[in-house]
Amino acid sequence: MANCPVQYNIYYYIFSFDPLVFRKKITNSTSIIVSYNRPCYDLLVIGIFINERGFGMSIITVNKFDLHGVQKWLDSNMSSSKPVLTSSRDSLEPISTNEVVKEMLESILNNDSALAEIALRSYTHINGFDKFVLIVSNNYKLRLHIWWPEHAVKHMEHVHDHPWDFSSRILLGSLRFQTVSIQENGAMRLNHYKISASEHLEHSLDYLGEVAADWDLDAVLSKDSYYTLSRKIKHRVIKDNTVLTATLMLQGPAGNGQSNMFTEEMYTSGEKVEIPSFSIHEVKDKLGRFLNELIHK
Repeated sequence: MANCPVQYNIYYYIFSFDPLVFRKKITNSTSIIVSYNRPCYDLLVIGIFINERGFGMSIITVNKFDLHGVQKWLDSNMSSSKPVLTSSRDSLEPISTNEVVKEMLESILNNDSALAEIALRSYTHINGFDKFVLIVSNNYKLRLHIWWPEHAVKHMEHVHDHPWDFSSRILLGSLRFQTVSIQENGAMRLNHYKISASEHLEHSLDYLGEVAADWDLDAVLSKDSYYTLSRKIKHRVIKDNTVLTATLMLQGPAGNGQSNMFTEEMYTSGEKVEIPSFSIHEVKDKLGRFLNELIHK
C-alpha cells in the first residue's frame, strides 16, 4: 500500500507514529507535503495551529457561522466522494476557531428547537465527559465534548477504537493522548470487547477474549492542538482534572456501528447499557457555562 501524502497550509508540528519515539519536525513553510512511511489507514497527525487559513478557500460562501451556517459549510465539504481523513480535517479547521464556536453556540442557545434536538442525542459519557451532538447528517456528525474539572470518573478511560474516522481540535484545556497496538508478545493483558451501538443511546458489550498489547504513543495535547485519526487506531485520552477541557470533533459515517474496547476490567458479555439523554434545561445550562468559559479565555 502506498504512503499517505498530506498537505497543510498552516504552521505545525508533526510527531512520528514510531512506537515510544517522538521524532519532532518543525517547519516554517506555509504549504508543504509530508509523506508518511505508514499506509493511509494508519495515519495519525497531531498539529498545533499558529495561524489561521480563514474562510477564503471555501467552496461556498458562508456569511454567518451560526448553527445553520456551520451545517451549510459541512454539507458542502464533507462529500462522500472524499476520504474522511482528508475531508474531516479540512472541514473542521475553519469552523473550530473560538470566534466561530462562540457564534455557533450563541445561535443554539437562542434556538429552542435546536436545543430540543441536541438534548435528545446528548448525554454524559461513561468515560467522564459531556457529549453534545450538535449536527447530524448522513455523511458526518459534529460533536462537542466537555470534561468538567469537578467531574471525577470511577475509572481511567478504556482503550478503544471507533466505527468512523474523525478529526478533533482542543478548544480549551489539555488531554493526555495515548495509542496502543495489539502485539503477540505485548507486556499488557487486556480484555477485548466488541461494542455494538444502536440509534437510541444504547449499546451492548460482547467479550471476545484476552489480548496482549503495548503502548505506542504517549503525548500531551494542549489548547489549539488537533488530530486526525483513523478508525483502526486504538487509543484513549486522559483529562487534566484541574481545568475544563473541551474538544470539537467531526466524524465520518459510522459504517456498521461496531467498535472495540480493551480494558483490564471485566464486564458481563451481552450486557446492554442505556444512557439517559440530557434535558433541554441541562443542555442550555451546560452550553451556556461553556460559552462563558470560552469568552473569558
